[in-house]
Amino acid sequence: MLSTVKEFMTKLSATFYQDDSLQQCLQTFVEKEMDGAMVLNSLDELVGVLTIKDPLKGAFFQKKTVGEVMTVPGVILHEDDRIDSVIHYRDEIHPVKDSNDKLTGYITRRQLFEGYSELNQEKLSLMDAIFNISRKKSPTSRNVKVR
Repeated sequence: MLSTVKEFMTKLSATFYQDDSLQQCLQTFVEKEMDGAMVLNSLDELVGVLTIKDPLKGAFFQKKTVGEVMTVPGVILHEDDRIDSVIHYRDEIHPVKDSNDKLTGYITRRQLFEGYSELNQEKLSLMDAIFNISRKKSPTSRNVKVR
């Protein structure tokens, strides 16, 4: 019942560099059916995040590079973070690192909400089971004599 970020995140399938062509970025998003990506600098350090909206907007506004449309990453999550402890973060996409601080993927706000919803559904099912067990064990009004 302890749902973690790792269970709902997307593993890295592609990363981009700040000076990569926006056209090539958009093509990669489409070919790999991606909904997010991480942006690195020339030292392979994380400097930005992308959602599918970013290259689309960039193309519309005639931007040329990934660096022109990326967003600086907000909160970086870890694979073992519990979903219920990170649901309050509002960024559209979060980088995810492992216990060795290595970038392993990302999680979108939609994925966080899906994980949180699943976690709550599990809690409700457990509470329902407890309630039903306690109802079966308690005496009914027919078995109790009142004097």
